[in-house]
Amino acid sequence: MPSALEPLDSALSYAFCTNTNCSVVYFSDGQSFDKDALKVPVFQKDRGNDVPVCYCFGWTRERIMKAIHENQNPVQHISEQIQADRCGCEVNNPQGSCCLGNVMAFVHSIRHEIEQEIENDPELKASIDRAKQDIKAGRVYSTEEAIKMLEHGEFER
Repeated sequence: MPSALEPLDSALSYAFCTNTNCSVVYFSDGQSFDKDALKVPVFQKDRGNDVPVCYCFGWTRERIMKAIHENQNPVQHISEQIQADRCGCEVNNPQGSCCLGNVMAFVHSIRHEIEQEIENDPELKASIDRAKQDIKAGRVYSTEEAIKMLEHGEFER
């Protein structure tokens, strides 16, 4: 377990490095701390899916991606917690400030990836367009009905 506090010079002021290509997390005129010196992985420095994006409420990249695919709204959940005065980003988040901006940026990037996937797959795009038309026309199916229709090739083209 790293012991980053022992070499900390309390007389210095430290800044947080946001550069994702740099291994330094904190720096001052006379001292710096690399990501390996910290107890927790740092969102901006570690691309792993198990790395927290929100340190207060346990929202990792993986959990956010799963939530988006399940039509949940991590930004709303975190915002509600902040409004209820339950957040401690200044202490929990290595950048020392609110993580909501990081969460919103990550959610935006995931949604953009999904949009690109749809745009690059003509068959998927056509299926989504047909589904939108069905919804507008009032043709809404249960999951079971949709599966049976897909299996029997019964969806309108």
